[in-house]
Amino acid sequence: MAITPVELRNMSFERKFRGYIRSMWTQLLPKRQPKWKKLIDANAELQRQMKNLEERLISYQTIEQSLKQTLLTAQQAAEATQRAANGIRCAFAGNRCCLQAT
Repeated sequence: MAITPVELRNMSFERKFRGYIRSMWTQLLPKRQPKWKKLIDANAELQRQMKNLEERLISYQTIEQSLKQTLLTAQQAAEATQRAANGIRCAFAGNRCCLQAT
């Protein structure tokens, strides 16, 4: 007999003077306790997995930034090398306007 959370929320217990009838709780709790424990354990495991994934995400974001910076540096170095090569080529050709353009 599975009780849904809605049913549990809507469940009413008879009231006695100073509280609820203890026998109703003692009948309900042993039936629900293993399921609640499984849910609590599953939730704890999911929380642990989420924390692990968040840490991995931060690590991957750091790697991504590093790779972006490396690519930018490589692109700037390639452009500088290309400008220097063009300057040398123009110097050997004796073309002064080419040197002035770079």
